[in-house]
Amino acid sequence: MNLDQEIAIVQCGARTPVGTSAAMTAAMVRAEVTRLLRHPYFEDDQGKPLVMGRASYVGEEYEGADRFIALAIPALEEALRPLKGIPHQKLPLPVVIGVPEIRPGFSFDFIEVIQDSVTDALNHSETLETDVTMIPAGHAAGLMAFKEAAVSIREGRCEFAVFGGIDSFDSAATLSWLNACNRLKTSNNRFGFIPGEGAGFCLIASTEIISRYGLTGAATVRAESTTEEAHPIGKGTVCTGPGLSAAFADVLHYLPENKQVSRVLCDMNGERYRTDEYGFAALRHSHRFESASNLVAPVNRWGDMGAATAPNLINLAIESGNNGYTGGPFQLIWTSSDSGKRSALLLELLAN
Repeated sequence: MNLDQEIAIVQCGARTPVGTSAAMTAAMVRAEVTRLLRHPYFEDDQGKPLVMGRASYVGEEYEGADRFIALAIPALEEALRPLKGIPHQKLPLPVVIGVPEIRPGFSFDFIEVIQDSVTDALNHSETLETDVTMIPAGHAAGLMAFKEAAVSIREGRCEFAVFGGIDSFDSAATLSWLNACNRLKTSNNRFGFIPGEGAGFCLIASTEIISRYGLTGAATVRAESTTEEAHPIGKGTVCTGPGLSAAFADVLHYLPENKQVSRVLCDMNGERYRTDEYGFAALRHSHRFESASNLVAPVNRWGDMGAATAPNLINLAIESGNNGYTGGPFQLIWTSSDSGKRSALLLELLAN
């Protein structure tokens, strides 16, 4: 395995409550456009409609695994566009997809259906030979998927790979469970979160392969880390952020000397636990940030997109670099799963 191989993001694809493409999603977030809608049927304990970040262009007839698939396929197709010009008869393409942790409204059966549907959709292409892997690890899964996809490239099994995530809280069983756990933002719970849904994918390759085929890399991944938090949400214990701090330490080790993180993009969603956790972790590493408060957490635009959040944050970082409003090349992206997984990724933008 060539661990020194630089891996770069070639193209992003997205389907979110605020956009039907990666560029549209980034532009809408940049313009501070909010697409939080009243849910068509779910009400809180006070009889008031739940507010949710819904992909309104996906019909209400799409439920369960079908809704995940409807979000995923167009986002994947967008991410794969650069491959259309690659002269190969059969191009091996690992696809690693982060999905929710098992919960009410999302079962192992869903994972199998989604995996089979994505495989079938991609294998209709005469030029792709895909192998789809699923990671049911929640919010952190989108970044965990990067590591597995990158290993395929570094081991020489492929020239290109795709990683990403899909999630949707738009399920009566899921929303009822979250409401019973007092985690939804409702008229009587200001510290809950607004549920969302979406899909995001990133096509990656080594910088050598990008140069060989005359492609353009958008950003280089300098480091990725996944750690475990011993005191995750729901355990009733105090969390001072050691798990997230460890993930930060792992990736910030690769920050060049005398350089600092320009901006942080994350999945903080309004729950106090997440805010406190980041505060402790950022404090421990404050000297590595230009400003730890220079934070992008777009839950107030698109809702909490769960496992789909990380690849969409990468898209926001890249689009901001392309349009010159990042403030600097080094972007720190992090996400936290309910079960304790903490993932962080250090991105260096190539256009800034």
